[in-house]
Amino acid sequence: MAARPNAMTINVAHASSTTSLHELLAGALDFPMYYGGNWDAFWECIRYPERNDLPKQLIVKGMNVLDRRLPRDAAKLRRCLEDARLEIFDFQIEFIDV
Repeated sequence: MAARPNAMTINVAHASSTTSLHELLAGALDFPMYYGGNWDAFWECIRYPERNDLPKQLIVKGMNVLDRRLPRDAAKLRRCLEDARLEIFDFQIEFIDV
């Protein structure tokens, strides 16, 4: 497996549904083909950085748009990533608006 990337920015502002948000996240983070496209599956994929390409720093852009469009999913995304930040030694997260 290749070394984890240092930083990555994902723009979530264009997600228009829960499905499109999970597709965007799965593609950007190179999740396995069997990814279930739900928040439990997302958590399972990000909590083990040795099994994926989760970057050391993840910048999630467009959170203000996601908060308005999909508030429940925006909250779940924040919660999952903040929990990952607490569990993974060298993982940093930043949420920014567009």
